This record gives sequence, C-alpha cells and structure tokens, in this order.
Amino acid sequence: MVHDHDGTIGDHLVVDHPLGATPGEALKVNVDASGAFERQAHRTLLVRALKGLEDVISLNSTHWFLNERGWQFKDQYKNPLYGVPYVKELFLRLIQIASAVPPFLFFGIRKPRRLCRDLRMMDAFDRLVPNKTGVTFYSKQLQSKIDSVNEWIYETVNNGVYQAGFATFQTAYEDAVFPLFKSLDRIEGMLSKSDYLVGNTLTEADIRLWTTIIRFDPVYHG
Repeated sequence: MVHDHDGTIGDHLVVDHPLGATPGEALKVNVDASGAFERQAHRTLLVRALKGLEDVISLNSTHWFLNERGWQFKDQYKNPLYGVPYVKELFLRLIQIASAVPPFLFFGIRKPRRLCRDLRMMDAFDRLVPNKTGVTFYSKQLQSKIDSVNEWIYETVNNGVYQAGFATFQTAYEDAVFPLFKSLDRIEGMLSKSDYLVGNTLTEADIRLWTTIIRFDPVYHG
C-alpha cells in the first residue's frame, strides 16, 4: 500500500508532482518489512538493492512474532518516522494525518491470488538515482509474458509450497504438491534453454521465483 503526501492511500504511486528532492537526495520514503513474510519482503528488498535505492528508501523491520496487537516494529519497538510500536497503529495514524506525511510505501499482507505490484513501484524513484535510470524488471515489451509466468508460478510454486506445507489432509497435500513438482519440472526445462524465465534479461518473474527456490530445500522441503 502507498501513502503519498497528497493524502491518498492506495496501491499505486503518483510521482508527477514535486517531491522536494533532487537526484541522489534521500527522501522520507520508507519500507516496512516483516521477516514472517520472508519471501515477499525479500523480493522487495532485492529490487531496492538492484536499483540502488538503499539511500532513497529506508528500511524498518518488524519482529517475527505476531502477538495479539499485530506486528511490532523490531528496532527499539517503534517506527522511527512516527514513533508508533505497531504496524496497525502506523496505518491508523497515516489515515488520521493523511495530508501531512511524506511519501510512504507500505508493503503488508496481500489478498490471496493477487499479484503484488510492490516491485514495479520501485521504478517511480528512477530519477533520484540517475546512474540506475532505466533499470526495470517489468519492461513494456515483456509485460504480458511476465504476467503469464507470474500467474502460474505463484499459484503452483510461490503459494504451492505453503499449501503443501500446511495441508492437514492427504488430499489437500496432493492437490498442492503434484502441481508444485510439475511446475518445477517445467521451470527446469525453461531454464535449461535460457538463463531467464522471460526474454534474455532479469525480470520480476525471476526474482519472484528465486525467493521461493532459494528456500525450497532448507525450509519448504528439507
């Protein structure tokens, strides 16, 4: 979710207005990431690093444990920008003072079956890092192919590992694990012919897959 200084909260980012910063100048833009959503948080942080945005977009982490009040900020247990200890309180505060806060990116829990746009939001900050301008992982020429690959990989691999891992019935386990390994075979076939899933360059499809595959043996399967 995005909070911008014009008072809007949504899942798009508008940058066609003065942000009060010149190329290379840090903005008060912040990513809040939870280790409990390690795959989703990981891919966002990968793109943040690949695009050279560490000095533009700051990072806060939440504690891994979800208590009765929700996700709690890890470092000193308060969000450094607004001084609140919980993500829920931060969200409520952003609504209350919507017109008075700087640009804000909030990557939280996403609805099931929904393809996240958090990686693409990073392109909005290109002008602040001129040496990285044009580095995108969702190029116009490949968008339809990336969307197609994202869809079946999410359903059967990204989400499939959790469906299999948390299955409480044998039928539910089989419904998840068979499509999962079928997709892994399909991916292996694709990558035996190319270094990338789509086209001849790194795209968000590769990044989204990698954050699951790198955890597959030690976490999901081992």
